[in-house]
Amino acid sequence: MTPPHYLLDAAGEVESDSDVLEVRTEAEFFRHALSETLLLIHGAKLIQWAEVFAAGREISYKRVLSPKLELQQLFPQLSAEDASILLHRWPDLAQNDHLRTQVSKVAAHMLEGNVLNTAEHAALWLLLRINADESLQRVLQSLGQIISKEVSDDWQAVYAAEQESLESLLLSWLGLKGIPVQWPVPFAANLQGKAQQRIEQIIQSQVAEHGMSVFERWQANGVAVEVLKRGAVVTAAWLTQQKEQLSQASVQRLRDYLPTQNYQSLMGQLPVNLPAALPEDPGQWSAWMQREYLPYRTSQHA
Repeated sequence: MTPPHYLLDAAGEVESDSDVLEVRTEAEFFRHALSETLLLIHGAKLIQWAEVFAAGREISYKRVLSPKLELQQLFPQLSAEDASILLHRWPDLAQNDHLRTQVSKVAAHMLEGNVLNTAEHAALWLLLRINADESLQRVLQSLGQIISKEVSDDWQAVYAAEQESLESLLLSWLGLKGIPVQWPVPFAANLQGKAQQRIEQIIQSQVAEHGMSVFERWQANGVAVEVLKRGAVVTAAWLTQQKEQLSQASVQRLRDYLPTQNYQSLMGQLPVNLPAALPEDPGQWSAWMQREYLPYRTSQHA
């Protein structure tokens, strides 16, 4: 295929490379029309002249669009202002033509290459929307309406949701709505930004109100592991203030989710109970160590 000699930019927004000569007037066009230099011709009226001229002399040409207009073709609901915001936030979208060829490629690039129609992309998109400033929120909502048509039913709500529904979606996926998690897979991203702060507030509030019982309910409902880890730390702090609730059973329930230092500190505050006698059966010694001796040995009062 013959490479184009004219690049025709009707909107006049395409930026030229160093080896391309920009043409904006009829005089410039006729001066360079038969040169060997690649011409980038701007303006709707001028490219009509160029097309007629090229057709009569069998000169190859190609219509081109700016990155902003290409994005608006992919996402028809995107305004010119919002397309500019998108390109400013993700400048590689302007520099790499390949990224602008498909909705899925734009969506993946925006989230560090995570593939669209996966739990990882959906979770990161939800966090991106919650954490975004007001102008970016508007852009993401416009993009989401198109992206939602490219994904399975499992993830459509994440992309199509209105802004006011996002927190509810996050709480539902994390398991903090008070009912068992109904999502197909656990939440697939690490909390960050405003979303993380909000979840931490909710954890603090629920532990303050319900104490150890809320952690038990979280486990029963299949709450996300990250929530259990954050909740375990908060619940451990609550137990240190509610010594009557502190027991071997409560510490063991938190154990798998606590940092080692927190776990050891909590164990050290358990009431001292002398270990029961060592079982006669050697096969039971390991269980005895876990159940009887280690709690006593790690106690600050032992």
